[in-house]
Amino acid sequence: MPTALFRRRIQAPSLVLLAGLVLTACEPVPDNPTRPGASGPEIALVHGKNCFQNLCFYYDSRRNFVTLRGKEGAPIPASVDVSDGYMTPSEFKTLHRTAALSPSYTID
Repeated sequence: MPTALFRRRIQAPSLVLLAGLVLTACEPVPDNPTRPGASGPEIALVHGKNCFQNLCFYYDSRRNFVTLRGKEGAPIPASVDVSDGYMTPSEFKTLHRTAALSPSYTID
């Protein structure tokens, strides 16, 4: 009787669903819109999810905070100028690092 459990065949629809999930998970994250700047590309900063070169963080424009999932968030550093809604790739990495270094949520 136990061998009957091991003789079950995996149905074709299950394989198709599994293959679709694997291919979707491997898809690269879309980048934010960019524009040409004086010293290279500038990345648009939008309310919500921001991604560039597979680095992502969330921006809250009302609080002027950046955060990652599971983190408390941090204010945008004074060294990063986002007054016109765009930033350089190095400023983007600075914001991502700021969000990553913020404290994690703790459950009491």
